[in-house]
Amino acid sequence: MSIKQVVRALLAGAVLLLALCALSFMALHGSIKKLIAAQENYTDSLKLAEELRQSSDDLTNFARLYVQTGNEKYKEIYMDIVNIRAGKQARPVGYNADFWSTVPENVKAAVANTEGEPIKLTDLMRKQGFTDDEMDLLQQASDLSTKLAETETIAFNAIAHQLSAEEARKKQPEE
Repeated sequence: MSIKQVVRALLAGAVLLLALCALSFMALHGSIKKLIAAQENYTDSLKLAEELRQSSDDLTNFARLYVQTGNEKYKEIYMDIVNIRAGKQARPVGYNADFWSTVPENVKAAVANTEGEPIKLTDLMRKQGFTDDEMDLLQQASDLSTKLAETETIAFNAIAHQLSAEEARKKQPEE
């Protein structure tokens, strides 16, 4: 074997190794992209699950605030949360689990500044790729939340009647 043949063989081997490295790099790049997409999906799924949990807490908190103060603002916020979660109202810009942690000064303006079409939280979860088992568990949680909302509605009605009775007493002439 001549030196020329050895150099050609080594060069062919180097080109082959370079091609294998390039293919490996492309495969690695594809795997990294898939991993990043999976991680983003996981993070988005966690955010939606946290939004469901936090919205349940927010509903309870605003129901309590309304019952304690009689301030209609809290009842309106409560209904906004219910309507956003149910897909009856579009999601405000920047809407996430922390949205109601500080009550906006102008609630109507904050809720009116929307992005996209109204969509149910459960539909967002389905689009995100939640499994049927996960959706079943979410349905159970949603059913419990609905029962709690019914109790909160009873409290709202009791407060409304109490306020009406108090207003009626105030309007009666003193004897």
